[in-house]
Amino acid sequence: MWLQWEEQRDYMNSTWSCGWLLASAFVLLNLIGQLGASAVVLVRRQVVIACGVLLGIIALQVKTRQSVKCWNLVHHNTTI
Repeated sequence: MWLQWEEQRDYMNSTWSCGWLLASAFVLLNLIGQLGASAVVLVRRQVVIACGVLLGIIALQVKTRQSVKCWNLVHHNTTI
């Protein structure tokens, strides 16, 4: 993720049309959440909480993807 920062940020920006700052914030949240929670699981401290954070990140990604699809559908239907 760190090595593909620009590609992920640009993809989020082009998909959402949300701007560079919001796309960067979403990618940064994913990066910190995934790396931090994974490290906590590996050192076996607060594993339940770390797994909850990882699950929350997955849920956030799914919800965000659904929102983008819904917004694109609404935008498409209103422009026809």
